[in-house]
Amino acid sequence: MVKFAPLSFDGEDMERSALAALVNFIGVDGLSGEYYFAINGHDPPEDIFYEIKDKYPKAIIHKFSESEGYEFCFGMHIDNGREMKCAPYPLMDARFIAMPLWHVALVSAGITGCGCQFWVLNALGRWTVLTGHVGCV
Repeated sequence: MVKFAPLSFDGEDMERSALAALVNFIGVDGLSGEYYFAINGHDPPEDIFYEIKDKYPKAIIHKFSESEGYEFCFGMHIDNGREMKCAPYPLMDARFIAMPLWHVALVSAGITGCGCQFWVLNALGRWTVLTGHVGCV
């Protein structure tokens, strides 16, 4: 009989796996400019918000909720007669997609117009990126 480890994860796993992918996407060179920041489509928990602010001191980072009423525009859009109210800063976003294997998650991360899907692994309590593929429009 084959036994598998229990498949359990919680909200913190979802947020931490997404954050690991976002940090990998941004890279070690740092980040400058001004951005809105979201994890899984909402404001990140305070500890994660301040962690990302500390990691990138050259960047001005706002919570996602501060972008209410704006759309994240980039490139061309269809003119349907509706005036778009584009956000003044791009969105830095990370989203948990699935955890198909124990301690392995598929997440997406990126900045408005550019993104990536990553496979991340939780080893010894730390989320580490295994692989990813970047695509931009």
